[in-house]
Amino acid sequence: MHPNISPLRWPAQTARRHDCGSSAFTLMELLVVVAIVGILAAILFAAVGHVREAAQTSTCLSNLRQIQAANMLHAADNKGYFVRIKLDNKWWNVQEEFIRYLNAGKQTDSEANSMADELKCPAAAGFLKSLGSSWESQNFPGYGYSSAGVKVDPTRSGTFTALNQSVISNPVKVVAFTDALDFYYYKTPPSSYKWDAEKRISVTRSYRHHDGGCVVYFDGHTEWLSQAQIEKE
Repeated sequence: MHPNISPLRWPAQTARRHDCGSSAFTLMELLVVVAIVGILAAILFAAVGHVREAAQTSTCLSNLRQIQAANMLHAADNKGYFVRIKLDNKWWNVQEEFIRYLNAGKQTDSEANSMADELKCPAAAGFLKSLGSSWESQNFPGYGYSSAGVKVDPTRSGTFTALNQSVISNPVKVVAFTDALDFYYYKTPPSSYKWDAEKRISVTRSYRHHDGGCVVYFDGHTEWLSQAQIEKE
C-alpha cells in the first residue's frame, strides 16, 4: 500500500450509532396530537352538519314554492278556489286534479296519484319512517295545509269547504303550507315536542328544521321561521 494513501474505511465503520430513542414521540406529544385531531374533526363534523341542514332547508323551501304555485294555478282555473284540504276522503296531496298541476305525480301501493318523493320534506325522512300507517309513510309529504278560513263540509262526507282567493285579504302574510305533523294544521307543537325526535301529533305544525319551520304564503313567497317567530303569529 502506498504510504500516502489511507486505508479505505466503509461508512459502517465510521458512522455513529443512531440513537433510536432520540426521535420518538413522548406520551405528552402524542396526547397533544390526538387532542388537535379531535378538535379538527369536531369542527369538520359541525360544518358538515350545518351544510346538510342548510341544503335541506333550501330544498324544503323550493318544494313548498312548487306546491303553492300548483295551488295558485288550481285557483286560476277554478274561479279563484284553491284545492281543498280534503275532497271525498282524499287529502290534498293525493287529489288527481292537484297532482296534475304539480306535474310530479307517482303511484303508490294504495294511491293512483301521489306526490313525488322529491317533493317531500327532506328533513322528515326519519319521521315518515316512524309512522305506524304504511299509507301515511308512502303518501304524507311532511307538509300541512293551513285550515284558516275553511271547515268540514256538512253537506259532503270526507270533505272540507273550499277556500277562495277573495277571502284572503293579505296573501303576503297568510301561510298556505308549512312543515307539519299532519295533512293540515291549526296548532303549534306542545312543550313536550322535540324537533329532532318527532312523533305524530294531529293538526300540528313542525319545527323540524333545527327548531324552526319552512313556510310558503298564499302569494307564493317562502321563508324559514324560528319557533319564536311562528308562535308570535
